[in-house]
Amino acid sequence: VFFLMIRRPPRSTQGVSSAASDVYKRQEFYEKIKVEESFWSVEDDNYLMLNLEKAREGIWGTVLKGDREIDTKKVDNAKRLDEFDLETQGHLQKVLYEQNRKLRGLPTTDEQKKIDLMNKLKKMEGSPFYEPPKEFKPSLPEKKKPAEKVNQDIDDIEQI
Repeated sequence: VFFLMIRRPPRSTQGVSSAASDVYKRQEFYEKIKVEESFWSVEDDNYLMLNLEKAREGIWGTVLKGDREIDTKKVDNAKRLDEFDLETQGHLQKVLYEQNRKLRGLPTTDEQKKIDLMNKLKKMEGSPFYEPPKEFKPSLPEKKKPAEKVNQDIDDIEQI
């Protein structure tokens, strides 16, 4: 929501407007607004109060096209999570959760779903990704050298 108060130029009257007030009538807004949710009123018989509902949330560089713009990067527009509507809060919490998973080297929720599905497909017979279970073949224990051979090897090493 954007509020704008315009003071009526001194030469304007309710019946006749000055050239200065005509300028505001002809200028376009810097960004799109929600016309159905915007309204205007006259305050103290001297001010035109515009209540503009922005079409998208953000900071405008100016209100009217052609006016001097501000540097929007210098404006602090930080918001606390509880200042957003519930739907946006939920979306932001999900984004933060996913970022946290990535920082810890874990897959995102969507990536984990794909991994789980692929693992399921690998176990399904008839699937193009099917991988039959590997047979367990215990290896035979390695034959040990007889004690005399070990002692001979030690003697050989000591002579070197």
